[in-house]
Amino acid sequence: MRFASSTTGAAEARTEKPVRSHLIPILLVALLARVGELLIFYKFSAILPLTRWGSEIIATALSMHMGHGFGSPFFSNTGPTAFVAPGFVFVVAGVMSVFGTGSLASAVIVALQVLFSLATLWIVMYTAWVQFGVYAANIAGILYALYPSMVVVPVKIGDATVSTLFVAAFFAAATTLYVARWKFVPAGVACAVAALVNPALIPTLWAICGWAAWKVKRVPWLGMLAFVIVFSPWPIRNAIAMHAFIPLRSDFGYELNIGNHAGADGNFVQSMNPMMDAAEREDFIAKGEVPYLSEKSALARTYILSHKKRFMELSFKRFVQFWAGIEEDGPPTTIPLLIFAAGGLFVLRKQKSLLALYAIPLIVYPIPYYITHVYMRFQYMIDPILTVLGAAAIAALLARPEQKDAHEITPVISGAAD
Repeated sequence: MRFASSTTGAAEARTEKPVRSHLIPILLVALLARVGELLIFYKFSAILPLTRWGSEIIATALSMHMGHGFGSPFFSNTGPTAFVAPGFVFVVAGVMSVFGTGSLASAVIVALQVLFSLATLWIVMYTAWVQFGVYAANIAGILYALYPSMVVVPVKIGDATVSTLFVAAFFAAATTLYVARWKFVPAGVACAVAALVNPALIPTLWAICGWAAWKVKRVPWLGMLAFVIVFSPWPIRNAIAMHAFIPLRSDFGYELNIGNHAGADGNFVQSMNPMMDAAEREDFIAKGEVPYLSEKSALARTYILSHKKRFMELSFKRFVQFWAGIEEDGPPTTIPLLIFAAGGLFVLRKQKSLLALYAIPLIVYPIPYYITHVYMRFQYMIDPILTVLGAAAIAALLARPEQKDAHEITPVISGAAD
């Protein structure tokens, strides 16, 4: 699909030649960039077999593949688990059922992730086109195609690419109020599916839908009911299989403890990870998942309550790490994008409701990571929004003087027909 010239880009309407979309060339450049990154990352050799990836998602999928059910997240037979969400695990298990557990299966999953990344790029360009015009859409596409932190997303197997796709799609649908159509029922279903892939998305997606509900002045009761119906089998399964109330995942207290304990520097500590540390894994096996994770949660709460000042210091450090794109104590990677994104928010300063929509995921999504720990991949999910904002700022900066007034945003928000 090519983007036709839009009245939303008033600046380009005043140019002598209409700005054309470069969607196809940008997609090709993005594909080449991601394939090149894959070749470099894997040193021009075969991708590791699935059995050699130290990932809870792959371990759980392997348990399913071997007929042991949804469990054993650390490659040890520990029974049922709720440590990871089921969505992407089922994708990996499905690939295993067709392609086995070797390098071919790994390559298939990585190829799917590249496709998810390209689909996200298309949505990024669409969103920029709707809100800021074709010129901004081209800039957004180039940014998402080539910015290093976005090129690397498909490299490692995990739910990052599909989670990012969900956020980008929901946000794009909100900008045109499509999420409000058919009384929010499809939005509720899609939100539940996204939550089954990555429960950390729930507050952000709910907030985005809440913004749309406010715009159309309707309480999305049917959408909420649809969410409950589609998502409820997961907590029901957990109550039956784990004998505990686990509505989302069982790992939050564990993640909280890793980032907040005596001697903590706010980063993830591999020696506290049962996947990497034999002693921790043996403790996990001996106690069982629920008691082990309940103990970690209690330790985290005790430390935080008795070290409030240190907890605030670590949380501030993680805040800086998240927004600067710092992993552990590495270099910042997203400062330029962040600066342009801030400029995009400035461009929207006169469009209060649209500014609120863009601010919602930037405020809501990172909160859990401020208090636990930060990986660079955690920022991937909101990179599409930062990209659109950055493109808006760059487009405004590059506009000719006579186009400055025309670059005021006139958002296209279509009505929500049932």
